[in-house]
Amino acid sequence: MRYLSCYYLHGALVLKYRDENGRRTTQRYLLYSLREAIKLFRERHGLRYKHITVKKYFDKSGGNK
Repeated sequence: MRYLSCYYLHGALVLKYRDENGRRTTQRYLLYSLREAIKLFRERHGLRYKHITVKKYFDKSGGNK
């Protein structure tokens, strides 16, 4: 199963990806909406037509969004 954790850290949207094969990657996006960032992430990493579970979406600097 593929998981994508999304959160904000110091104003940047951070996407952390991991899958069942142990592949992990982290990307930071400035000035992108969540939808645009996920779309760009999927295109860059060859995951365009793969199912990904968005695991978490919260603000690391405190408080939920």
